[in-house]
Amino acid sequence: CYGMPVGAEVFETCVQIGRFEYIIEEYRKYATYQRIYRMEEKIAICHNPRARDSNIRQALIDRFGAVGTKKNPGYFYGFKKDIWAAMAVAVTYHDKYLTDRE
Repeated sequence: CYGMPVGAEVFETCVQIGRFEYIIEEYRKYATYQRIYRMEEKIAICHNPRARDSNIRQALIDRFGAVGTKKNPGYFYGFKKDIWAAMAVAVTYHDKYLTDRE
């Protein structure tokens, strides 16, 4: 966390990542994984390593369309902070590792 204090949630996330990796290694012939680091995500989506969450969110909206409203929901209608982060990881993975295959 770049020298900043962190809470128990960060360490719990590390434990969970380790568990997922262990399970995937056990079933390697059925699944693989690739870590996506925050810096990769910023560069892949915003082309700037200093991008913030708001910049990433806006870049995703520019790429896929508006959030929308309840009456006229867009692609991202109902997304919350964690869902935006997951979408950014998925888009980064797609662009870096799957685009060549299509």
